Amino acid sequence: MGPGMKVADFGCGVGGPMRGISRFSDASITGITISPEQVAQGTRLNRKAGMDRHCRIIWGHYLQPPFHDGEFDAAYEVEAIIHSPDHRAVYEHVHRVLRPGGVFGGYAWCMTNRYDPGNPEHRRMKRGIERGTALSDIPTTRFVDKALQEVGLELLETQDRIELCDPETPWYLPLTGRDRDPRYLLFSKPGRFALDRLTAAGERARLLPTSTTKITEVVMGAVDALAESGRAGIFTPSYFYLCRKPTR
Repeated sequence: MGPGMKVADFGCGVGGPMRGISRFSDASITGITISPEQVAQGTRLNRKAGMDRHCRIIWGHYLQPPFHDGEFDAAYEVEAIIHSPDHRAVYEHVHRVLRPGGVFGGYAWCMTNRYDPGNPEHRRMKRGIERGTALSDIPTTRFVDKALQEVGLELLETQDRIELCDPETPWYLPLTGRDRDPRYLLFSKPGRFALDRLTAAGERARLLPTSTTKITEVVMGAVDALAESGRAGIFTPSYFYLCRKPTR
C-alpha cells in the first residue's frame, strides 16, 4: 500500500490497525463495522489523531458491504472475519470490490493442522473458545486457504505466524496467569478469586446485573480454552494470508 491507494478494512472496529497502516503507508482507508458505537468512537479517534483525511469508518455489514465493484486497490482484515457466520461469503465480497490485480491480506483465528475433530478433548477446547468469544465456528487453516481460492483469489503467501514466536514467551502466556506483567493479574488464581468475590458481592448489592457472574464464568472458560489449545498447538490467533485478484 502507498500514497493515493484506496483500501478497505473489513471489520475495522474502532480503527486501531487502520490508523497505524494509513500513517505508515499514506493510503486512504475505508473501514466497515456493524457497531454504530464503534463508528462514533473510531471517527473521534481518527479526528483526534489527525487521520480523518485518510481514515473513514462507516456502518455496515461485511456480508452486505456498500462498496462498488472494483472500488479498492487493496483490502485487509485483522481477526475480524472470524466473527462472520459465513467466511466464504465475506471473501466473495472482497473479491468483488477489489480491482483486478488488487491484493487482500489478513490475520485469522484458525484451528491448525494438529486439530483432530475426532478427538473429544480437541472439540472441547474449540467449543470453549467459541462459547466464550461468541463465535459460530472457528475454521481450519485448510478451510481458509480453500475458501479464498474458491472465490477466485490467488494465494500468494500463508503462514502461521505463531511459529515465529519465542517458545519461552508463547502467545498464550498472559492467559495462564503466570505472566509477570501486572496487566494480566486478573488471569492469575488470586485475580480470579478476587473477581469472583467482587462480582458475587456486586450482584447481591444489586450493583451488577444478576447474569454478571455467569458471564464472567463463560469468558474465563474461553481464556482457559485458549491457553489449553495454544499449549496443544491446535489453535492459532495469527494465521497470516496474502492473496491477489487475478488480472483476467
